[in-house]
Amino acid sequence: MVAASIKTLRQFSKGEPAGTDELAHLLTEMSHMSDRAAIIIIASYVEDGLEAVLRRQMRELDAETDSQLFGGDGAISSFSKKTKLAYALNLIDKTTKNRIDDLREMRNACAHTKRYIGLEVPELANVCKRFLESAHFKPQVDTPEMLRATLLAECSYIKKVIVDGPEKAEELLRTALEFSQRRANANSAENPA
Repeated sequence: MVAASIKTLRQFSKGEPAGTDELAHLLTEMSHMSDRAAIIIIASYVEDGLEAVLRRQMRELDAETDSQLFGGDGAISSFSKKTKLAYALNLIDKTTKNRIDDLREMRNACAHTKRYIGLEVPELANVCKRFLESAHFKPQVDTPEMLRATLLAECSYIKKVIVDGPEKAEELLRTALEFSQRRANANSAENPA
């Protein structure tokens, strides 16, 4: 049996940022993390959006069926499987699917490499730039700080589009991008080369 404290922690961890203030706090927290940690967290944020939109397409699930689908080694428990199913159900378009696949590859590299990895590393930076080729806002300059700021804003936008549609996502994107770019500029000023 799972302890009550573990159950409540799991419920809390599945919660979403409540509005733009909580999202701003999340982006602030990520601006102080390593690129590795920020990419892992923002990818999880997008994955949660895929799961939410998939769940909206389903009937209410009993605990056993929910676990068989989304739990552990469930049929749609992985980021990759959720992406493929969302695409197959026409919930995301091909461009979004490809971008999420790039994000998943960045997340996997950050989660599994034993080597230093950050947006200064060309292998990661190049995939990030590929991800941002279809971005609604392009990085103002090609620095690791600006790549990160734009990546975080763009992932926030992608999740919002997936969950709430493009109209509601435009406002969020502008807010997230402005915030992330201010943080990137502040971080650059604090840590000049």
